[in-house]
Amino acid sequence: MSTGTMSDTQAAAAAGVEYSDVQAVHGSLLVLRDVHGVGWDEFAVLSIDDGTRRHGLVLEVDRDLAVVQVLEGVDGLRPGGLRVRFTGRSLHIPLGRGWWGRVCNGRGEPIDHIFASHRLVHHTRLP
Repeated sequence: MSTGTMSDTQAAAAAGVEYSDVQAVHGSLLVLRDVHGVGWDEFAVLSIDDGTRRHGLVLEVDRDLAVVQVLEGVDGLRPGGLRVRFTGRSLHIPLGRGWWGRVCNGRGEPIDHIFASHRLVHHTRLP
């Protein structure tokens, strides 16, 4: 399979387009057919028929096929019951002093229940 790199124009064209031709669900992997303008490592939003959303990343692209890894649970995912929208960009996680010592999920969202006004600061004394 090729890396499926794409230009900024192709990324912009792909962003916002939903694909529903999911050929298979294998564990945390989705195989989509008839996709265009999608690139390797692109962030995806999955809309499930029950109204919930999940997120994923493109692992492989070959011609009109894309393999997407789901970053959250896969319960209830089935080929005919979901749509995938590619964002045209890779996953972005903010960095900075406010993130030091934080615990995040795979999408870079804090899961430690610490709010910005109550930052956790670690002080380490060096010998």
